[in-house]
Amino acid sequence: MMATFTLNDLARILHACKVDIDIATVDTARPFTELDIDSLTLVELAERITNEYQVPVPPEIIDDFRTPQSTLDYVNRHLATQEEPS
Repeated sequence: MMATFTLNDLARILHACKVDIDIATVDTARPFTELDIDSLTLVELAERITNEYQVPVPPEIIDDFRTPQSTLDYVNRHLATQEEPS
């Protein structure tokens, strides 16, 4: 079964990054900057995604994490291309 990165997963990781917002209640197209999530938090988010989901997030890609939805899309696109264990 292919792993999926959900809004709940994103909320859990953001909470671990000390973001005090219920991401599940906001418009996922709303920019992180409007949600008071700064670039340092996005770097931490990227590191946690890499460690937990084995999805590479190079520094130049972090700029693409403009919204919760773009983050979900990026991670799920990479998870879909990962080979499932035999």
